Amino acid sequence: MEIREVAVIGAGTMGAGIAQVCAQAGMENQSLRRVPRRSRTWHGSH
Repeated sequence: MEIREVAVIGAGTMGAGIAQVCAQAGMENQSLRRVPRRSRTWHGSH
């Protein structure tokens, strides 16, 4: 099984490094960064 796409949730020190290594290995990747202020606002309104 070949991994061609990855999603990295969290763009902090660890997540950014994981995304970089995956990109260097030729994988398509999506990085998602959670902004706590926005998360609280969304959670509080739903």
